[in-house]
Amino acid sequence: MRLFSLIDLKNRFVKNVVSNYLGFAVNAVVTLLLTPFLIRSLGTATFGAWILLNTILAYFRLLELGIMPAVIRYVSLYKARGEKKEIESIIGSAVLFLFLVSIITIPVIYLAAEFGPRFFNLADADQALFVKAIWLIGLAAVLSYFARLFFAVFEGYQRFDLLNICSASGTLLMAGLTVVFVIKGYGLLALILILTGQIAYELLFKVVVIRVLFQVRITPFAADRRNISRLRGFSFYAFLTDVALNISHKIDTLVIGIFMPVSAITFYEISTKLSGFLEKLTDPLVDTFFPLASELHTADQAESLRKLLLEGTKISLLLVTPGLIIFSWYGADIIRWWVGEDYVGQSLPILYVFLGVIALSVLDSTASRILLGTGRIKFAAAISLVAAVSNLTLSLILVKKYGLIGVALGTLIPAAVCNLFISLPYTCSITGTPILAFYLKIFLPVGLTAGGSLLLIAATSDLFPNRALSCAVHTFLVAGLTLLVINRFILPERKSRDSCP
Repeated sequence: MRLFSLIDLKNRFVKNVVSNYLGFAVNAVVTLLLTPFLIRSLGTATFGAWILLNTILAYFRLLELGIMPAVIRYVSLYKARGEKKEIESIIGSAVLFLFLVSIITIPVIYLAAEFGPRFFNLADADQALFVKAIWLIGLAAVLSYFARLFFAVFEGYQRFDLLNICSASGTLLMAGLTVVFVIKGYGLLALILILTGQIAYELLFKVVVIRVLFQVRITPFAADRRNISRLRGFSFYAFLTDVALNISHKIDTLVIGIFMPVSAITFYEISTKLSGFLEKLTDPLVDTFFPLASELHTADQAESLRKLLLEGTKISLLLVTPGLIIFSWYGADIIRWWVGEDYVGQSLPILYVFLGVIALSVLDSTASRILLGTGRIKFAAAISLVAAVSNLTLSLILVKKYGLIGVALGTLIPAAVCNLFISLPYTCSITGTPILAFYLKIFLPVGLTAGGSLLLIAATSDLFPNRALSCAVHTFLVAGLTLLVINRFILPERKSRDSCP
């Protein structure tokens, strides 16, 4: 019996994954082309300030207080039950809550603009311009509250196809405007205004789709105390998880901005963005697991949850393994081809560290979605906070002595401990999955893929006239080897289940 046929989810699942990968492809191409263009056009310091402002935007978004995962959880739950009025009430309750948050955000923006620049090393950037940029990025955050709320509604409905049409079209619009305005000589403020326009466009798109296609009302008058209470109960722990994730994923930029020149952020961003491509390669698949796990949990399909944990982890890790191998072997060349020789020396060591971070993150990604989907939000929040506090503490200690590489290690060490020894074993426990058997089934195919790939590359690395051709051929060979491993270790298991009555 197939994993998803139990509740007739297979066709929707495949459509969602395919559309997610198409959306990923658009965003990946835009990022690959736009990043070196912006670094060359803006300069290292201004680009570093742009990344710092995006990090500040991420922290403004924390004022949502975890409403987005709570909406995904309850929209998917009520949709599974066919309770449309409850969906409208959840959305209305969230809209009302975000109106109040928007009012609170204004004085927070003022405080950030007034005192924030004093904490950062902006000696090589325009400090007066940075203050204006904080005001604009704060106003963009207010719009993004509602855009992200309706993003959550789309996820709850599992309409990733529509979500990706919205995201891809917004990204392409933003990219085109960015190129035009940067070429004309406009800088940081223009970038923020374009980002704000993109958020507004995506917000309007989602509102129209929810109202016309989903036929769901969006009004704060649909709110009720019961659903407000439910949102508050779930969102509190989701908020703690969001805080923890932002510390783990975004705090590095703030630490570097405080203790090092803002231009150093650019070198760090190059490495994290490159390694982040590998994690994003699995996101189109893994992002569908949260609402799916919620539906499986609601339908009391324990066996399906176990299969989701095993197969989701195995497939996502195998998907990223070829990239980890190629980036490990050709990291210096990839940085050089992408942004230039000047960035290789400082960015390459950080790339190596973050390849480990990404491997650990992908390993835990399916488990983390299952924890959210089954309502284990308290545990997810607790383990995320432990990792975040450890990350921040280590980064602050290590940055003074080891600089950028110390900040990167501050991220790697907590991820290894929390993901391998706490989060995954707990998820195995609640799904009834034997932990040792789980690790064996995960690491055996991955180990064969990695070991075989490295041997293959080492044996043939001298056969090609240049590094570009060598990288291209090895990428093809490693991808082929991965497909062979998938055919050997995954497809037979699925065929065996398909033959079961």
